[in-house]
Amino acid sequence: MEQQPPHTDAHRPLSAPEQREILHLLARQSLRVPIAKIPSVLLILAMAWSYTSHSLLIGWALVMMLIMAVRGWQLHTIDTRFDAHPHKGIQLGIWLSLVNGVGMGVSVLIFPELPEVERAMHTLIMLGLTTGAIATTAGHLGLFLAYALPVMVPLIVMWSVAGGTQASPWIGPTLGVLIGFFLLMMISLARDTARLYRESFRIRSEQADTNEQLQQALSQAEAASHAKTRFLASASHDLRQPIHTLSLFSAALSRRELDAKSQQIAHHMEGAIEALAAQLDALLDISKLDAGIVAMKPKPTQLDTLLARLYEEHLHNARQKNLHLGISALQKVTLNLDPVLLDRIMRNLIGNAIKYTDQGGVDIEMRTTSDQVVLSVTDSGRGIPAGEQRRIFEEFYQLDNPERDRTKGLGLGLAIVSRLAKLMQIEISMQSAPGQGTRFSLTLQRDAQPQQSPKPTRKP
Repeated sequence: MEQQPPHTDAHRPLSAPEQREILHLLARQSLRVPIAKIPSVLLILAMAWSYTSHSLLIGWALVMMLIMAVRGWQLHTIDTRFDAHPHKGIQLGIWLSLVNGVGMGVSVLIFPELPEVERAMHTLIMLGLTTGAIATTAGHLGLFLAYALPVMVPLIVMWSVAGGTQASPWIGPTLGVLIGFFLLMMISLARDTARLYRESFRIRSEQADTNEQLQQALSQAEAASHAKTRFLASASHDLRQPIHTLSLFSAALSRRELDAKSQQIAHHMEGAIEALAAQLDALLDISKLDAGIVAMKPKPTQLDTLLARLYEEHLHNARQKNLHLGISALQKVTLNLDPVLLDRIMRNLIGNAIKYTDQGGVDIEMRTTSDQVVLSVTDSGRGIPAGEQRRIFEEFYQLDNPERDRTKGLGLGLAIVSRLAKLMQIEISMQSAPGQGTRFSLTLQRDAQPQQSPKPTRKP
């Protein structure tokens, strides 16, 4: 939206949305204005009670109460009744302000009968109500002048004609002139208020439009992301099939009698296919998790058996790197959970620990309490700086791979672990320090107290 200069903006006709905004303001103020107006009417009534006709005062006060009641009733729903034609609502508001102003202006007729102090008090009340009208009308010149002129002009005339005293006849005309200047200042202030109100409305409208555009863009991005995730999850089998076929052909080629050069090429091709298969598996697995189509299939699972099998499977990889792989404190504990998903979590943790440990070893441990089982994988590897520990569960984040070497994987292992743990409602925690290794712990809640018996510690 193009911003117009302030002087141009102040004089252009109100747009329909701006008129609706003023009608909303009038509706909100419909019940607040009488809170200030009623005490003012009663105060004028009390001040003039000893100096003028009681019947006239009571009649004026009752008329003012009726005007305020009708005005409040009409303004309370003016924004909804004139939403389609806001300019008609503004016109009605101007007429209501005019009637209200004329009613208050009539009270000036008692001015000559009041002593000096009561005149000053009456004038202060009228000036205060007129000043307050700037805020209650958002400075709209038509609404403001419809109230201010019937109130202020009679006040100026009365002070100019009958406001002087015998000792100081110049006081009345002087105060009349000052009140006239005050009226002009209020008109100028009303213009400034209207300009600021318009500017505020324009800024709020632009912000609302920007927020709506951002929300639409976010919704589109989320829809595209979900569509991509659903596609990858549903196409899982179709995408894995060609890789599986390549693996079979590569294995068959490796078994043929080849010269040394060809054998080397076949070996490299087989390694590349294995790396590609691992990366694709990781991408498809995390896509399934994001798509919410991974269903848990819980069943009684013996944890010591699961951990012992994983120990045996990873023992060869650890020995190839001259690492110690230990497993300790195994107990016969059976929990009702999905063994496949827990296997994937532990497999990733053990595999990562071996991968990022250069010397020392990796230990798998089970600790039990009356209501929990804690499975931990501890390594003596490089450790993780405190500033990086919150990021290791992010997708595609690898601490030791700033050059994004894809032969080192995609950095999805711990992201998958985090999602699977959340799916299984398993608490995962980590303790690590550079040069001191890392410990990942999984806390599983027991369903029932199992029978436990210590199992010998296995050593490589």
